[in-house]
Amino acid sequence: MSGTVHEFAAGQQARLSAKSESPPLPIEKHIVSAALAAERIRALAAQMLLVLQHAPRDAAMVDRLQDDILSAWSDIYDHHGAYRAVIECEGQA
Repeated sequence: MSGTVHEFAAGQQARLSAKSESPPLPIEKHIVSAALAAERIRALAAQMLLVLQHAPRDAAMVDRLQDDILSAWSDIYDHHGAYRAVIECEGQA
């Protein structure tokens, strides 16, 4: 009986050590990337405000800023979606 208990304990230990060796989930990368994109939107929005106040007829600048803001917003959407996918997989990645 002692051998059976020892074998069971060894199997449990092997399973626990296998779980602890799994790589960490890449949550931080997605959150940091989304935060950086949000900061980029903040800076671009400030630039857009200045352009609209002081050079509203500079259509090329407004279009460029608008495209950059939409690109940053898309980055936030993508990174936050990836973050949610990692969270919802509950370690099954």
